[in-house]
Amino acid sequence: MKQQENDADQATSSSLDEQQVPFESALARLEEVVRMLESGELSLDAALSTYQEGMQLVGICRARLQNAEQRVEQVTSSKGELLRTAFLVEEIKG
Repeated sequence: MKQQENDADQATSSSLDEQQVPFESALARLEEVVRMLESGELSLDAALSTYQEGMQLVGICRARLQNAEQRVEQVTSSKGELLRTAFLVEEIKG
């Protein structure tokens, strides 16, 4: 239990730099944060700090996914020319 509280304090004290954290790392840490919170073994202060970190990680993951969505392009053929058009999620849901 003390180790989890120390982990929570250490992770929260180091600020999360959205530009430096890769999506996969943020997601893996978010999963760890969820497990820690669900365990119920953290003190109230540690749980609040861990929750705050989790919300920062959610923001990082959401920003990364939105950025990736904007960058995805669909190549279509029109009269022998290749056109680049924005990828629309609705096209897949069909």
